Amino acid sequence: MMSKAKQDICQILVRTGALRFGSFTLTSGKTSPYYIDLRILPGFPETFDIVTGIYEKIAKEAEKGLKIVKEKTGEGIEAIKEFIEKKKEEYAKKVPEYPEEPGK
Repeated sequence: MMSKAKQDICQILVRTGALRFGSFTLTSGKTSPYYIDLRILPGFPETFDIVTGIYEKIAKEAEKGLKIVKEKTGEGIEAIKEFIEKKKEEYAKKVPEYPEEPGK
């Protein structure tokens, strides 16, 4: 099911003419059955404010998600470092030390 924000944006894009259907050649050379021209939106100040407000909310939610990922990744990296140090210590205890050869 489409979220209310997505529905609002779609309706705004259609109402303002920013979303067009047809056959369009993109700058990449690929063809698309639709084209979104966001340059139109500033010509509709109230609508522009609504759309930018929705995207601001989306960006804040994404930022929260990125912070969580960053925190979890950081915890994971620290756990890996601790594991490596522990294994180094264990390995050092198992490996016998050989005396240096005479004359060296």
